[in-house]
Amino acid sequence: MIRTGLSQLLCALAAWMMAWQPCVAWSDTRAPRGQVRQLRSTLPGELSARHLTVLGLRIGDDGLAAVQGRIGQSVAFSPESAPELLTTCFVDASDRSLAVMFQAHRYDPYRRLTMAYIGAPNAMQTSARRCQPMPGLAESASTDSGIFLGMSREAFAQQFPYAPSERSSRMLGYYFYQPLESGRCQLLSGVRAQFDAYGLSAVTVYRLYRGAGC
Repeated sequence: MIRTGLSQLLCALAAWMMAWQPCVAWSDTRAPRGQVRQLRSTLPGELSARHLTVLGLRIGDDGLAAVQGRIGQSVAFSPESAPELLTTCFVDASDRSLAVMFQAHRYDPYRRLTMAYIGAPNAMQTSARRCQPMPGLAESASTDSGIFLGMSREAFAQQFPYAPSERSSRMLGYYFYQPLESGRCQLLSGVRAQFDAYGLSAVTVYRLYRGAGC
């Protein structure tokens, strides 16, 4: 199983969130720190709403308050490596083998969700202790499109009729960009999946606006 520290995960997510095609650097004072790497978004358009909906919550539209109302009470906290982010998470109550994490930007007044992660809590290291136990999470954690842990790489790839933006023996990623009318703002969305010998081991979806004109 691929194990990634939470700080590394956040840095990677920050890098994905600021990427578009062609790659540009932008200055947004609300953005998380440490965004030094860029990932090219190769697919014009937007990731579908079904892929962006996790446990009934649509990334980019619903806020942290909706997480509390739909799933249950949990504590929102800021990771040490990214104080600009707010995170809330849940862990399967039976064996704590699966966690679901949502994130939003602290400086967004609506606290709209920018990211959701489904995977092993050990990837979150010490932050996993802050996750609220939730009965039956392992059975229900999926996207509305049917992406779930344990599905095969082939079944995952069949969900997308495009060449992947990023590919390796253990990972597939599909990253979208959509410049808006002003030309100074981009809508970024995507999905990144990690695989091990047993199938899909972790999946991240994201959607957010970035740029000086947003």
